[in-house]
Amino acid sequence: MLKKFKVNSFISILILLTLLVSIIDRLSPRPHIISYLFLVIILYILLSFKYIDREKYIKKLFFLPVIFLVWGNIHLGVLAGGLFLFIFTVSELIIFYFPSYFRKSDIKPLTKSEIKRLFILSLICALMLLVNPHGFQTYIYAYGHTKMKMLETINEWQAPFSTGMDFGFVVALYKVFIFLGLIVLIYAFKKRDLLFALTYIGFAIYSIRAIRLTVDYEIVITFFVAVSLSHFALSVIKNKNILTGNIPKIIISIFIIYIISQIPSNKIYESLKYYRVFGWGINDEFLAIQIYDYSKKEI
Repeated sequence: MLKKFKVNSFISILILLTLLVSIIDRLSPRPHIISYLFLVIILYILLSFKYIDREKYIKKLFFLPVIFLVWGNIHLGVLAGGLFLFIFTVSELIIFYFPSYFRKSDIKPLTKSEIKRLFILSLICALMLLVNPHGFQTYIYAYGHTKMKMLETINEWQAPFSTGMDFGFVVALYKVFIFLGLIVLIYAFKKRDLLFALTYIGFAIYSIRAIRLTVDYEIVITFFVAVSLSHFALSVIKNKNILTGNIPKIIISIFIIYIISQIPSNKIYESLKYYRVFGWGINDEFLAIQIYDYSKKEI
């Protein structure tokens, strides 16, 4: 998809590496990993439909209700997918009903039949969120948990802009992505692409609630940042070989090899002052495995 926008490969790899480091806190064997998988699938289907081939990918839109049905019965991260689908649908409706504001855009508005199909599918996806053992009560119950006093003592539920707390490089990189989002806004204004602007605004607001939500923002905004940053970088830099030649590829390859070589010795984690260690299994210095052992024994 990035090839469609002629995104520079060096910038793409650099942003993806930054994303990988920024979400490292959430790369653990927990149900939210499924949410990240489904979120990427949703992004792929909708963005491919809008920017790549509408005739080909409009058929894949019919998989969306199934995805939301399965996703909604696994993890409440489905709300992030619902937010992006909502933003996508709203942006297309605005462009369809007010086309004069987006005449300079390189992307044509959806046809009446495409808008109708997208709107109906979005409503079905919303209904799929209610197809679970407890219906809407599931979300009321989950919302109640977010108001628990105990959450004030849990790092991942702290607001990323909380003062007086040091959350390390993970939150620092999130703030970098927030700043890069401003470039997305400029690109959106220049290209008259409403989806770029609404996605940044919507997910930036969504993510400031808690650190655990910042990863959703970073995953969603990465595509938009890569496109925007590459566009402006290639337009500003006169000597294109700085980004497109072999030297940048060699530099980033050496960097990746170096990072990988530092993982087995834990030097990379030590330099970052990060709690993870290299190896297989459960780190008993970080997780209370006695609780798991007790649960297995008693159950």
